[in-house]
Amino acid sequence: METSNNTTNSYNTSNNTTNSLSSNASTSVHDGHGAEAYVILSLSTGFAVGALLRHAFKRTPLPYTVVLLVFGMIMGGIARVYEPLSHYTAIAHTDPHHILFIFLPTLVFESAFAMDVHTFRKTIIQTIILAGPGLALCTFLTALLGKYIFTYDWGWMPSLMFGCILSATDPVAVVALLKDVGASKQLGTVIEGESLLNDGAAIVLFEVFKAGSIPGGAWDASQISIYFIRVAFGGPAFGFLMGKLSVIWLSYVFNDALVEITITLASTYFTFYVGETFLKVSGVLAVLTLGIEINSQKANISPEVEVFLHRFWEMMGYLANTLIFIIVGVVITEQAFSNVTGKDVLYLVSVYIGIMVIRSIVLFGLSPIMDRFGYGMSVQNNCVMIWGGLRGAVGLTLALIVAQHSGIDEENIGSKVLFHTAGIVVFTLILNATTVKPLLRLLGMSEVSTARQLTVTAAVRRVRQTAANAISILKEDRFLCDSNWESVKAAVHVDDIYETEDVEFMKDQLASTSQSSQCPSCKTPVPAVLKPKELAEVAEEARQRYIKAEKTSYWKQFEHGMLGREAVRILQAAADSAMDEPNKLVGLKDIEHTWIVPRIYIRLRELVVRIHKSLAKPPDEIPEPSHGIQRLVYHLVSHPVFDWCIIGLIMANMILIIMELAASEDASYKGGLRIANYVFCSIYIVECVLKAIGFRRHYILPLKKNLWNWFDIVIVVISVGDICIDTFVPENENGGGSNFSPALLRVARILRVARVGRGLRTFKLIFPFVMKVIDNIINRYLSLGYDIGKGFVMAVEEISKHIDRMVEHEDTARRLKLQSDINRLEVIRSLALLRKEHPGVAISVKTRHAIRSVLNRCHDVLQEMQSDGLIDEGDGQKLSMIIEVKMKRLQNAPAHMIPSAPETLLRSITWLGDTPDDLTDRIIESAVLREYQADEVIIHEGEVSDGIYLVVSGLVRISAKREIDQSDIYAHVLKTTDYLSSGTVLGEMGVLTGMSRSASIFCETAVQAFFIDASYILSFMCEHPPLADRLWRVCGMRIANTMLANNIFYTGWGSQQLRLLCETGYIEVLFRIPDGDALEIDESMREVIIVYNKVVCLPSGEIVGCPAIIPHGTTKVKLPEQTEDTTCSRDHARLLVIPRPEVQSSGGHRGSKPHVRSEQSSGQLKKAKRTSILDGKRTQHLAILHFLRRSTKVHPEGSAESGEWSTQESGFDEDAVDH
Repeated sequence: METSNNTTNSYNTSNNTTNSLSSNASTSVHDGHGAEAYVILSLSTGFAVGALLRHAFKRTPLPYTVVLLVFGMIMGGIARVYEPLSHYTAIAHTDPHHILFIFLPTLVFESAFAMDVHTFRKTIIQTIILAGPGLALCTFLTALLGKYIFTYDWGWMPSLMFGCILSATDPVAVVALLKDVGASKQLGTVIEGESLLNDGAAIVLFEVFKAGSIPGGAWDASQISIYFIRVAFGGPAFGFLMGKLSVIWLSYVFNDALVEITITLASTYFTFYVGETFLKVSGVLAVLTLGIEINSQKANISPEVEVFLHRFWEMMGYLANTLIFIIVGVVITEQAFSNVTGKDVLYLVSVYIGIMVIRSIVLFGLSPIMDRFGYGMSVQNNCVMIWGGLRGAVGLTLALIVAQHSGIDEENIGSKVLFHTAGIVVFTLILNATTVKPLLRLLGMSEVSTARQLTVTAAVRRVRQTAANAISILKEDRFLCDSNWESVKAAVHVDDIYETEDVEFMKDQLASTSQSSQCPSCKTPVPAVLKPKELAEVAEEARQRYIKAEKTSYWKQFEHGMLGREAVRILQAAADSAMDEPNKLVGLKDIEHTWIVPRIYIRLRELVVRIHKSLAKPPDEIPEPSHGIQRLVYHLVSHPVFDWCIIGLIMANMILIIMELAASEDASYKGGLRIANYVFCSIYIVECVLKAIGFRRHYILPLKKNLWNWFDIVIVVISVGDICIDTFVPENENGGGSNFSPALLRVARILRVARVGRGLRTFKLIFPFVMKVIDNIINRYLSLGYDIGKGFVMAVEEISKHIDRMVEHEDTARRLKLQSDINRLEVIRSLALLRKEHPGVAISVKTRHAIRSVLNRCHDVLQEMQSDGLIDEGDGQKLSMIIEVKMKRLQNAPAHMIPSAPETLLRSITWLGDTPDDLTDRIIESAVLREYQADEVIIHEGEVSDGIYLVVSGLVRISAKREIDQSDIYAHVLKTTDYLSSGTVLGEMGVLTGMSRSASIFCETAVQAFFIDASYILSFMCEHPPLADRLWRVCGMRIANTMLANNIFYTGWGSQQLRLLCETGYIEVLFRIPDGDALEIDESMREVIIVYNKVVCLPSGEIVGCPAIIPHGTTKVKLPEQTEDTTCSRDHARLLVIPRPEVQSSGGHRGSKPHVRSEQSSGQLKKAKRTSILDGKRTQHLAILHFLRRSTKVHPEGSAESGEWSTQESGFDEDAVDH
């Protein structure tokens, strides 16, 4: 083992050649103090040159690493002939062990941290095969090449060492190129994973064969076996342990970028150094495992820091690659190409051809095995892996170690190994790396699918439309109206990246499938049909894009605190698994297991409850006595504090008992302990007496339910017997000549020891504690599951709004939307049932989300105030810190909360917020709590709205029919369905408008709901007009949220952003008055949404009915002209006005509008008339609505006989908006 230790410690030794080179460089500097300055200048120059080369060659096909290598070789060549430049290339003479220790941890961790963990885990078997048997086979075949082709008279050990050096791959350029051309992500992961494991395995083999190449340093079989086991298994184990510790540490840090980055950086180098130096394991495998573990648990990193952390490590990898490839280039020309003969060059060409052949043999030989794992291994993938097996810094560094090792023949082995390794690095980087892209094109792996090209075309079209809309708006800007718009259009024009003649033909062919064609014989319109292959390609592209959008939504929710760490990890893992299976989306079956509690916890809880109930009857099951004293005693002994006091006394008694048993016979304090025993025994007797008085016969009967009480009685009897014997029997076991028998003395000793049994009474309180722990575990499971389900539903609802813009093919988009709706409804129904069974868990999740939403909004407002200079930066940071502390506390929020009382739920309705207390009480008194059985119908579609419902508990299903435009060749009637649970309010819009119900409400489970009759609501609105304003505003905000979500200008907005935007809106009312009433729309208004009735948009004259967004460019809206079909219920219209941000900050709201209606005197008169009529009209309007609701005859389809406008005309689901 001495040789083993010497060889293993080679990482800590320096070579004489390196020392001499370094000393020569140092002595040539002024006074020996400038070497450090040259090194610093070399580093900074290398970074600057790297940035310059990256920028200069960015649009060329040359890989960045190849350009750096060539630059380094040029610098090394110049330094050989121009000595002053050698000071700046002296860094290339650094000890190769230092290169490994400095650069390798960064490169390995950066690759592992940026890798797709799901893909890596699925392809891990393939990478292990390549880095294990594949590496060994490559090493052996390359060793044969070196031993029998070279004339250097190498033995087996130098040949095998040479083989493992050349088998270490470094495909940085290939992986970057695969990502750039959009090739298979799975292939890139396999190549990168092979490289990472390959480097670690190659270094392990290198140490073994290097020791054998040193005279007298060969290891025996046992040493090699122990070394392999320690390195191969110890490295990943140590890396996994460090990864877990780092993740735990990161989980306790919140939004501190400096600390979190420092943790990852320190753990990387600590893991590598400790593993290599102290534990003697593979540092590469340890750091690789560390990076994979932190990557897989990246949800423990603060969301605000995660992106910055990735950018930091991306920069670290870039800087490391920049320096190491420049150093490699300098080393090649300064050291590797010295004393080279023509025969060596011929051998080098032979070796290059040989390693390509050997890699082909290995990959195609192992392909049948690898094809059974992961994503398979096609012939094209094998070809890319063969040609992309580049050699780089790791192999060259190992060759430098050989060349500088004093125990290895430098002339015959060291210099030759370095030359051939450097030559192979140059050949593979210059020849292979630069021709990978043509190879991909030749194999057809860089071709972009037609569906993807169409998606890009749609995106470009949308960008161009957005630019055109922006130009149209800016033309009306008073500062920009006279711009050169032709130049603007030319400057903002976005070209299609796939714009070619062939591509255009395919796009036209694919686009034509979304249009109808005609039958050549009967001229009947029929839908164009894709070929099966094209349809499958389009569907698969749409599915993958949908799942990627899902993952993005999950992460956004996590960033905003709407999803927990474990929840986002599980959801993204489910999305990754669905991505691997054709024609699959994430559904209920993929996530429902998360809220199904493991049966072991259910059974364990049932067992504990059964044992606890059998041992002691709960006090609440014992009837309260009628006698005054007995009732007082009953309340005393049944109070939890009484039991805790007894337990405390028992614990104190146990300490004294142990002291007495451990005391010697002549201890002075034994008399005091005996008296204390009498006192405690008296307390136990009093306890039993009090419980017997309070509980009466229930204290001991029935026996099976009062075992604990019988145990207490037995303890008391034993204690009394103990006292009696302790009083009359001497402590000396010999009896001191007394008349007591030895048997009685033994009994006395046994009773003294039996005092310890009093401590068993403490187990009485363990069972409730155990039940509490089990309940907490169960609630955590359920809370996690509810969190996952809610996050899934939010993601699907968010994505469904964009499917039509996400997928160009109409039929594919419709099928995708239908499947996503089915999955969403299944999860909603399952969650609602979970909420009914475990309401406290759902309340906890919802409360946590509500708190985080409010804190997010507060944090955003603070950020806006700081950016606008409204608050000092230091004060803003302190306030932000307070909010972030509150956000962090939410991570430890309880998993269960007691649900609110039904009356509290009723009081929390939004439109009751500012209502006077007395009116609120009257509204609550008018509410009737109704109970419905499963499958019972609460509301029938088409019936007259008779009131408002508030679901208190249970699950209801809302179902409505919507008819698609008959001109559509896919026209049919869709039945829309949704599930609603507690807290949902139904029917508000129907009460306000007097319209018929546009949906039916069914009970999925037993349901409790408050019902407030419409007559009460209308009377309360007449009595307190602001109540009507709030009701209209709440309904208007819901309508606006739905309308804006489907508007192209708000495509990138989340549901929370839209809700906050709509929250700033206020209601405007247009009345039919003699001189006409109109609303002038100016720049202070961001959006105007029609909530009720129809309006005329001026100057276009277009009549728009609700619900709709007033078109941009409209300057004024008013009611349409009176017609014969118009009744007095249509004498007004309501619009929701959403002001711009600057108007919001200035306090714009109803009653004090920031805009000016008209500057003309006639306009002011009109405004005055409108104001004077407003209050009287409101009361009249409500009374008329009440009358119409009772008297208007309603057709079966739901529209009024008088021709009253109905929400059904626009297909808008009124009851769906209500909730």
